[in-house]
Amino acid sequence: MTTLTQALEEAYSTTVAVPIIDTIEIRHPAFTSPVRVARGFDDVDATLEADAPVDPGQTVTFLGLMFEFIPPQQRDSGALPTFGLQIDGVSLQIARELDAAVASLDIIEITYRPYLANDLTAPHMNPPLSAQLKDVSVNATRVSARVGFKDLTNMRFPRRLYTRENAPGLG
Repeated sequence: MTTLTQALEEAYSTTVAVPIIDTIEIRHPAFTSPVRVARGFDDVDATLEADAPVDPGQTVTFLGLMFEFIPPQQRDSGALPTFGLQIDGVSLQIARELDAAVASLDIIEITYRPYLANDLTAPHMNPPLSAQLKDVSVNATRVSARVGFKDLTNMRFPRRLYTRENAPGLG
């Protein structure tokens, strides 16, 4: 279960003077390093959570770029909801890395972390929201993608497959 810090809950519920800094981190095995973006025009140095997938507990730089989440459309089917993501003003390096990631079969992962401008020592959501990028398209200045979550309802349970090799008692 994701929990928000009390400071972030207060920031969301009031018009406080402390801005919320939305950040995303995009990861893929083809990347030289994760793509980290902070919504806005200024780069932001912030500390990741202690159990982050890459650089845990380290202070990292999020590039200042404009991005937007597009809410999911309402559906009657049982399909999992997805929402849109657009990142504007991407550099040629980020575009090339995403093009390489799209060409591979590996999953492109994304993590959303909110920070408060006056407290960049850790994200104010525990754990941060993680999902997968799908249907990624990259052009000279914009990245567009669908963001979706793992389909937990169709996952095998138990996840471990018991075979004669790993469970010799299965005759």
